[in-house]
This record gives sequence, structure tokens and C-alpha cells, in this order.
Amino acid sequence: MFERIAQSIRKQGIPAHKTVLTAGLYYDGTQHGELFDAVLISIDKTETNYSRRPIEKAIRQAIRNRDGITYRPQECNPYYYTYWIVRAADFERADQLNRISRAYLEGFWQAIHDHGDAARANNAALAIEAGHAAIQAAGISA
Repeated sequence: MFERIAQSIRKQGIPAHKTVLTAGLYYDGTQHGELFDAVLISIDKTETNYSRRPIEKAIRQAIRNRDGITYRPQECNPYYYTYWIVRAADFERADQLNRISRAYLEGFWQAIHDHGDAARANNAALAIEAGHAAIQAAGISA
């Protein structure tokens, strides 16, 4: 389905590629995170005369009659328009997983910063513990 969406958008002159959206990635001895099927659009702003309209029109046309599929712009580059097309439920799940990974990573790296000896000794147990504590303190779960 996502390849067909990408093809439909490409037919309208907008570059689109089937890929995966990653979410919630962190490692504490176990790799956490998930991958979601997606379409990624990234186009130089000059190619659309600095207008989002042709992109969003192409997206809406490609996903019409596809229940549960939606899109979201991503502001990541001042020269490009970037959009993700994903199942709405996957966007929700990705947002939740990203909140968890951000909390974990902030706690983990703060512990490394505060206790540099753990990093030098290649013993991240303190930092992993701090990451888990940060998730609990944030009150979030998968």
C-alpha cells in the first residue's frame, strides 16, 4: 500500500519514497524501538516555488479513500519541505515511544555527564539505571 501511495505522489511530480519511520530507539542492554511502514517526501522548496500546496494536494489525492492513513510535516531543514505519511495509529504509537526514549536518553546522558567515571570505566550501569528512573519519573510507559 505505501509503495502505491509513493507512486501516486511521484506521478504528480513530487519525490516520494517508501521507507520506515523509526521511533523510540534506545539501548539499555536490549534494543528498544519500533519501525513503521511509511512514505517520506523531501523536496527542495524552490521546486514548489516555496509553496506547500502542491505537495499537500498530491498527498491528499494519494491517500484519499485509505482509511487510517494520514500525513505530518516535519521541520528539519530550512531548504526542504519534508513530510511523513503513516497510519494514524502508528503516529500515535511513535509519539509515545519517542517520549519514552527521550526521557531515557536524557536521564542516561545526564548520569554520564554527572558521573564521568562511569563512562571512562565503560560501565554504564549507573547511566542505564538513571535512564530507567527518568522514564518512571516522567510517568510514561509503552
